[in-house]
Amino acid sequence: MHPDVVMQMCVVCARTNPQAGIAIGPILFIVAILAVLASAIAAGSGSFTASSTSEAARANAAAMLDIGQNLKIGFDRLMGLETGYNSVVIGATNTVNAVDLFSPSGGGVNPPSTKVAKSGSSWTYPYANITNLGGAGCTATTSKRVAVIAVTDATMCTQLNTYLGNGATPAVADVGNPTTIAEATCLTIPAGLAGKMAGCYQSNTASYTGFYFYQVLGVR
Repeated sequence: MHPDVVMQMCVVCARTNPQAGIAIGPILFIVAILAVLASAIAAGSGSFTASSTSEAARANAAAMLDIGQNLKIGFDRLMGLETGYNSVVIGATNTVNAVDLFSPSGGGVNPPSTKVAKSGSSWTYPYANITNLGGAGCTATTSKRVAVIAVTDATMCTQLNTYLGNGATPAVADVGNPTTIAEATCLTIPAGLAGKMAGCYQSNTASYTGFYFYQVLGVR
């Protein structure tokens, strides 16, 4: 065959080679995927924010429950050491004596953190009246000792009750000031949390409006 004919055939083959241009397919596919992702992010940014808020509430609620359980373990340890129920001393500066919850020779636990609680709030340890849990009222023989603190908001309060299987968060008008630590002042836990060793409720009293978590430390 004439050399010129062979050359022309080779040129035609090169132009019609089916492999030419294959690389453009994956590139176009990637561009399309990126466009879809950008659209989804732009349209659903609100849902991502909501998800982050929910995750934060779950994490903070879990941390709060751990703190409550740790306090109870310390109180139980004091009972195991035959410390008198009404002789237990609970205070961040009481860390030396065998009757102190936060003493190595006493309850053996550290003062609890407030980082996952409402800003500016602190733990208090009043006696409480809880229906269907121990005796009634706040007398020397029937009182329940509790740890209580304000939590950030309704979302966290709901998550705490969800973890605890308590049902809906009760809202009450007057159950007593949860920041009072005097033994003579009784904190009444709402009836919606009757029999519950831990829970969260909403207080609508003007002087201490907010959401409060409590953990029972001891029952009489």
